[in-house]
Amino acid sequence: MRRLGVGLVVGGALFLCVGCSNDPGDPTLVLEIGGDYEFATYSDSSGIHDFEQGQTKVILTGDEIPESIFLQVLPFLDGRAAETWCKATLDGVVQYEDGSNHGALCSELQSLAGTS
Repeated sequence: MRRLGVGLVVGGALFLCVGCSNDPGDPTLVLEIGGDYEFATYSDSSGIHDFEQGQTKVILTGDEIPESIFLQVLPFLDGRAAETWCKATLDGVVQYEDGSNHGALCSELQSLAGTS
């Protein structure tokens, strides 16, 4: 599996991917988050990746897709109830979906054994 070229750049784009495949036949993994949340992140074998403020979606294709992933959305820590949710879809099929007033967790996506 090729490592993701991911970096956080203040005021910039989340993904900098060199040599990523854009073949129309490649699988596509979409990570979506929403609701009234304070912090969202996902982690995979290449590390921990924070969602930028206002970012609601990450799209990974081909060799960018990890064998497993841990996606979480944390509500505000001040105790107020706020609906949060996350969803992971692989080629349009929902793999994990969660939501509550206490945070959301979409984890351990075992997606493409043998294709990365």
